[in-house]
Amino acid sequence: MNADAIQWLLIGITSLLFVIWVFTAQAQIAHPYRDRAPWASWVATFLPIFLIVLVVRTVVAEPSYIPSASMAPTLLPGDYIVIKKYAYGLRLPLSSKVISSGRKPQRGDVVVFYPPDRSKGYYVKRIVGLPGDQLDYSGGHLRINGQVGSYQTSNADPVHLGAGLPSSSQVIERLPGEEYSHEILLDINGAPKSFTVPSAQYFLMGDNRGNSEDSRVWGTVGYGNLVGTAVYVWLSKPPGGVLGIERNGAVY
Repeated sequence: MNADAIQWLLIGITSLLFVIWVFTAQAQIAHPYRDRAPWASWVATFLPIFLIVLVVRTVVAEPSYIPSASMAPTLLPGDYIVIKKYAYGLRLPLSSKVISSGRKPQRGDVVVFYPPDRSKGYYVKRIVGLPGDQLDYSGGHLRINGQVGSYQTSNADPVHLGAGLPSSSQVIERLPGEEYSHEILLDINGAPKSFTVPSAQYFLMGDNRGNSEDSRVWGTVGYGNLVGTAVYVWLSKPPGGVLGIERNGAVY
């Protein structure tokens, strides 16, 4: 079940409980000496719980699952992450309408978003291009507005992405304008490409540069499609495996 389906389910259950609670409250007022049905107490107990979960999931934080290796080594298949929903402002449930603005997206942010056609569930990638940027991608390296990012080999052990997949060495990338660096799996075989990021749009790429369907394939993503930022990995479980995943020689 995808995130939208879960959200609709929570809205439906909460709405149903609220309607039942209203009718039971009216019946109690009309007949104050009548014994309250056991299920009415159940509704009164669970309505605030579902309401709190709905509010928290809509505007504060939401869990999500990483099914692919497109963001390796930052996020690995089987990771469960926490999405900070209010990072870029508060939105109406199941809508791109912003009701309270937050900070502006920044280059280097790891974001959770809907793809441009919104036909699928959440994606997670890194922002590499801001509105108005001119990007050139060649030999695995990014050039942003004429400035090339810096790249150096990481001392970290190769990343193991799962059975049947090759291990990949990590490279430290520092993009122009960033205040921090991050590790990527470099793709040196990709064809050279150039992009200009339109106004109010963002260019997103996976950290696994050779195995990521991102803005190089389906174009830029609008501000309204951004759900929030990935802020924390709270559990790792390899697909079909047990809890724990090997990272840099250690198992978590």
